[in-house]
Amino acid sequence: MASAFLGFISQLPPRHVDRLYNSPHACLAVLRSLPELAKHYCMRLMYVEGGVPSIDVDEWVTDLGRDAHAESVRRMRELRVMLPLEDVTGAAGDGESLGLNPKFQRGMRSIMEVRSVHWSPYDRVGVVNADL
Repeated sequence: MASAFLGFISQLPPRHVDRLYNSPHACLAVLRSLPELAKHYCMRLMYVEGGVPSIDVDEWVTDLGRDAHAESVRRMRELRVMLPLEDVTGAAGDGESLGLNPKFQRGMRSIMEVRSVHWSPYDRVGVVNADL
């Protein structure tokens, strides 16, 4: 199912994908569907402004994880979750730095920073506040 979902998203034109990322819930759905290593990269880059040199991103893994790393970065770029620096900041360059799509980044921040409220069948009111 995740494969079909990500396949559909990757086939959309860039402006539609960016529009989709205006919804924090869509961002969360994409994050949950990504490979494990890509999820880790999203969390690592969530509060990084302006991108990270691609050489540094390549150093985040050992030789044993190169294939998973390449697949994760490819998938993130395909879904416009990760973009070359010039697409993120408008700066000129060869894509030597990578960053999260600003709309995806904003959506992820907002969904991660909201107050936790969960439903419980044992709560007569219908809402259990996880922060109390």
